[in-house]
Amino acid sequence: MKKFVFAVLALAALSLAACSTITTPVSITDNPVGPKTGEATAVVTLIPGVGYIVTKGDMSLSTAAANGGVTRIATVEQRVETTLAQVKITTIVTGN
Repeated sequence: MKKFVFAVLALAALSLAACSTITTPVSITDNPVGPKTGEATAVVTLIPGVGYIVTKGDMSLSTAAANGGVTRIATVEQRVETTLAQVKITTIVTGN
């Protein structure tokens, strides 16, 4: 019984430790920071036991700028959200 309880607690701790969100600045230009913001997201999923990686979406700068109507990019950030079997990467641009 003690081994079972330990295994459940270890699994719970692992699942909590594996979930995180980090946002980091990637680039800053001389262009003025404007009121427009655009985002583009891609999701990467690992299928356990099979090993295939399935990717959905587009996290490119051009897609993020187009989604927000940004023509002159001032700043670029990336937000990475992780869970046990999935990584969601979002590119965030600001500008005019």
